[in-house]
Amino acid sequence: MRKPLDIHPYASLFPLLEGDDRDQLRGDIAENGQLEPIVLLDGKVLDGQNRYRICQELGIEPKTSVYTGDDPLGFVLSKNLNRRHLTESQKAMIAAELAGWDLGVNQFSEGCSRVNTRKAIGRRLGIGATIISYAKSIRKNGVPEVVEAVVNGELSASAAVEIVKETEDVQRDLIARSEKDIQKAAKQIRARDQKACHAVRLDLAAEISQGTKALPTGQKWPVIYADPPWEQKVWGEVTGHEKSAVNHYPTMSWEDCCALCEGEKSPALGDAVLYLWIPANNIEVGLECMRRWGFAYSSQIVWDKVNQGNGRWVFDCHEVLLIGKRGNIPAPLPGTQPQSVYREPKRGHSWKPPYFAEAIEHCFPGLPKLELFNRKQSLADGDVRLSDHWTLWGNEAFSNPPALEMVG
Repeated sequence: MRKPLDIHPYASLFPLLEGDDRDQLRGDIAENGQLEPIVLLDGKVLDGQNRYRICQELGIEPKTSVYTGDDPLGFVLSKNLNRRHLTESQKAMIAAELAGWDLGVNQFSEGCSRVNTRKAIGRRLGIGATIISYAKSIRKNGVPEVVEAVVNGELSASAAVEIVKETEDVQRDLIARSEKDIQKAAKQIRARDQKACHAVRLDLAAEISQGTKALPTGQKWPVIYADPPWEQKVWGEVTGHEKSAVNHYPTMSWEDCCALCEGEKSPALGDAVLYLWIPANNIEVGLECMRRWGFAYSSQIVWDKVNQGNGRWVFDCHEVLLIGKRGNIPAPLPGTQPQSVYREPKRGHSWKPPYFAEAIEHCFPGLPKLELFNRKQSLADGDVRLSDHWTLWGNEAFSNPPALEMVG
C-alpha cells in the first residue's frame, strides 16, 4: 500500500464518524468494497476521510479522484452538510474556525470585514452570527475537553459558552460530569453573571441620578447607538391590571432619559446619526427623546423577537430601533442598508442581538461610534463593538466574578 495520505484542513473541519454510523460504513465497505472515490486536492484527502481511514484498517487500496473545481471549501461544505446530521452548535464551531482563516475569508467574501465574513459563513451553514460568536469564545477560552465535546455534538454551544467563563480546572471538572449536571452548572454561571450585572447597573443608575456619572467629555461622535433603561409598566394578563416591570435593573424616568443628552450635554457631532431603542408601546416618547437630543426622525428597524411578550392592546412581539439624523450626515451607501425587519428570538431581559451593532458598523464603516448604556460584559468574543471604532459608556465587565457554586 502506498504512503499514507494527509487529511486536508477543510476535511479536518468535520468530526470523524463514531459509534453506529462508523460501524455501518465500515461494514458496508467490508462487504461491498469502496463504492465512492476519495477526493484529493494537492495530494491530500479533501473528501472521504472516514472512508480513507476505514480502507486503511481493512487493508483495502483506496480508490481516489482529483478535485478539479474552483471552490474546494464550498465542495467540502456541500458534501458534509448534505451527508451528515450536524447540530447547530457543531456547525457554529466549524464557522468559528473558518472565520479565523485568511483562506476562509477569501473563499467567502474577498475584501470584506471579519464580521461580514462571519455572517456570510453563517448564511452558508444556515446558522446565525450569535451562535458563531459563542463558538469563537469556546474555541478561544475553552479547554480541549470542552471544545471537543461541542465539536462532537455532545455539548451545546449555549451551555459551553457559560462553562468556558470558568478556570481551566473548573471546566475540566464540569465536563467530566453528567449532561444534566453540566446544564445545571451552565445555568448557575449565567444566573451569577446576571446578578453581578444587576449590581453594576444599580451602581450606575445611582451615579447617574446623583449627577456623579457624567457622559464622556472632550469628544463628540458622529454615530450614537443607545438603549436607555426606560421606565416601563407591564400589563398583567392574569389580573388585567398594570404592574411594575420586573426589576431586572433600575430604570430611568422618561424625563431623565430625554434630559440626558439634551442641548450642550449632547455627545453627538453637529452632523450625526442616532439609533435609539424604544418599546413598541412608547413610540411617541421615543420620538420626543430623539427631538430633545437634537435629531430628526428618519426611519426605523423592527426587531421581531419571535416569542410572545406582555401587552394590553396587543401582545408585544417586537421592539423598535428609531433612526434619526442631524446636520449633513450622509445616508448609508446603496446596498449597505439593513432591511427594515430583523427576526431573531429574544434572550435575556434587555439583551439586543449583535446584528444591530454589526449593521450600524456596516453602514458607517470606520466612523467613531458611541454606545450609551452598553453592557460590555455581555459582549461575546468577536463582537464588532470590541473594535477601536466603538466607545462604550455604561456598565463595564466585573473583574472578579463570585465563585461558582459547584454542582454536588
